[in-house]
Amino acid sequence: MVDLGQVFTTKRVSDFMVSLFSKEPLSFLDPCFGEGVFIKSLLALSPKRITGYELDSNLFNNFQLEINNKFTLDLKLRNQDFLLSHISEKYDGIILNPPYLRHEKIDSLSDFGITKKNLKSKEIFKELPSNSNFYMYFITKCLSLLKEDGEMVIIFPGSWKGSTNEKVLNNIIEIYSSKIVSKINIIGNAFETSPLVDVIVLKIVKTKNDKTVKERNLFITEDDFKESDLKYNLPDFDLGFPINILKYANTKRGLTTGANSIFVNPSIRKTSNLKKIISSPKDIIGYNANNTRMDNILYITKDSKLNDDEIVYLENWQRTIIETEKPKTLHKKIQKRQEWYTFKKTNYEGIIFGYIIRDKIRFILNDTDAIVRDNFYVITPIINKYILLSLLNNHYTYYQLEKLGKRHGKGVLKIQKYDLDLIVFPDISKMETKDMVKLESLGKKIINHESDHLKIIENISKIISNYSCVSYQQIIEASKIYKKDRMDV
Repeated sequence: MVDLGQVFTTKRVSDFMVSLFSKEPLSFLDPCFGEGVFIKSLLALSPKRITGYELDSNLFNNFQLEINNKFTLDLKLRNQDFLLSHISEKYDGIILNPPYLRHEKIDSLSDFGITKKNLKSKEIFKELPSNSNFYMYFITKCLSLLKEDGEMVIIFPGSWKGSTNEKVLNNIIEIYSSKIVSKINIIGNAFETSPLVDVIVLKIVKTKNDKTVKERNLFITEDDFKESDLKYNLPDFDLGFPINILKYANTKRGLTTGANSIFVNPSIRKTSNLKKIISSPKDIIGYNANNTRMDNILYITKDSKLNDDEIVYLENWQRTIIETEKPKTLHKKIQKRQEWYTFKKTNYEGIIFGYIIRDKIRFILNDTDAIVRDNFYVITPIINKYILLSLLNNHYTYYQLEKLGKRHGKGVLKIQKYDLDLIVFPDISKMETKDMVKLESLGKKIINHESDHLKIIENISKIISNYSCVSYQQIIEASKIYKKDRMDV
């Protein structure tokens, strides 16, 4: 079954989004109405006309049966692709939850006539980079269909913030003479299936007039639904650090297998191609990967030799992948006659960081020869690894991560790679020699003394405070406030 990137908005969030329209538009558009939750919420505004598009025939038919003969307004529902359809009408209001598909998966919709090539052949999409995710195409076309002074309300991944997509979106909004007037960060379960995804609601108005952007925060819990100011009483310090992490280290993501059931802990009797893999931060005790429960991974590179058992194992899996066409990434490799089971040989030594944070933030030294899974970022030091370990494991860095990370409800904080790339440090070339020696010593201690790690982190933070315009006590208090605010949601 083709992945259409469908994630369904809850009724509470749908009602909230509809309430953001400042007037009662005469005509509305929902370009991908899914189960019809927005259309139901829109009825409260008593519009004269609603137009809806939905590619999924099952969803279309189900909703059409549900609303048949119930409403007197002009309701036009179309079971067709929105992006490539010719639409001449303009709308007073547009509301949407676009498909959550990464740009790599767009071509998987070729059965519907949707491919990157077909989309890019349209003049309207020429400003979009080739790596634009699917929702960017929906936003672009919707902006082109908005009347003067019309309003658009959209919910989509908050990961666009600080990324290339944010710059592209701002450019597209400017091209269509529009302005963002509201940004609402969603913390909690905004969707029916509650996926772990950072989302934001934007309200965009088509106007040439200057508009003040209002940023708010929407908290959703099991029993409550409220708005609050995310920045209320949350400290916002300039630490005064001049050096970006990219000057001290390189960062990459751990290994993605494409199918853990095939490669991780495989059921092969005889194999010479097993390696250890660090699968989860939960398996690591302390700040040293040596203290880790590891899985086995069938790690085959282009130079590996396969025995009979391995050949039979891989042939059986290849037949299964061809029959089921899953996983898609491996199926495509097989279709292209590529060696779908091989990995690029990579060194995963360095400092590893589990980027889904629940309680404790940890940067962990990995000097083993184990593979590291994509649950981690792998930070390869350019400077002394123990000094870098200290620069990462302290309250100044933790404070930055709490500020930069995206909240996902239930106390979860997710750090994207571009968030991590924004971390700043003191200039170690201007540190006193005694402080450099202490940072190196403390970096070595933290990997060997789990019981003392809180004291070690405290001592590292005190040294770094000598090079910041924010005092040690201030940063401790700020870190506590951010963490408490996150954990209490």
